Amino acid sequence: METVGIKVASIPVVSAQLQKKAQDSGSSGMTKVVYTTTGMNDNIIRISPNNAPGTHEHLVSLSGVTSMNRMFTACTALTSLDLSSFDTSNVTDMSYMFLNCGPLKSLNLSSFDTSNVVYMNEMFKSCQSLKTLDLSSFNTSNVTIMRSMFENCYELTSLDLSSFDTSKVTDMLLMFYDCIQLTSLDLGLFDMSKVRITESMFYDCTALTTVRGNIIGISVSLDLKSCPLTNESAMVFINGLAKVTTARTISFNSSTYNTLTEEQIAVATSKGWNVVNE
Repeated sequence: METVGIKVASIPVVSAQLQKKAQDSGSSGMTKVVYTTTGMNDNIIRISPNNAPGTHEHLVSLSGVTSMNRMFTACTALTSLDLSSFDTSNVTDMSYMFLNCGPLKSLNLSSFDTSNVVYMNEMFKSCQSLKTLDLSSFNTSNVTIMRSMFENCYELTSLDLSSFDTSKVTDMLLMFYDCIQLTSLDLGLFDMSKVRITESMFYDCTALTTVRGNIIGISVSLDLKSCPLTNESAMVFINGLAKVTTARTISFNSSTYNTLTEEQIAVATSKGWNVVNE
């Protein structure tokens, strides 16, 4: 296999790091990347000198790299990507990493070490062809920003985030915005006690009926009117409301609101919340 660097014109600092590591003698610290492309594109990641159609396999070095910000942004010919050998143990920034990878259908992140990552904002935004996404290996205990993380992931039908630790997250703005085919969301223990921004978090999730898990600490208003949630799923949110001194609002659409009993609504109002039918 040819040893090459990943060249991304928009991130010359990261590119320089990778180039330098890739030129070191021997194979120490080298990892494999496998990708499939439909052809050459001005914005596509430069893993090989010639991004001819087909599947390619190369060695790159990621040792010491701390930022993968925008690493694969706008790789508009990329259809599959296997990063199961990537060394991400030092990475703190994965924001915009796969932004606008519209045709990407297969993404293997099974061995990602995300224990030091702080920023995951817009990480998968506009990955419009991804039908599945396995994030079970993710350690998000240090992540503070998840803004727009899955925005415009049109093809996702289910998402399992039960392994996520959200105890340090402050920003979930637009997190699932426009996930129009998402029907099922597994949140596990989902701590929102530090989250201060939730605007349009679930906007246009018009197929989302099922939410599982134990949400805790919701203290800012939450708009769920786009989601045709079951009664059980609505109660996942209501039971997760924190007691507030200044009135907050949780909004449901009519089909969901009409399933709530007076006793269920009282769970929210007793904590200082308004439950709104929209």
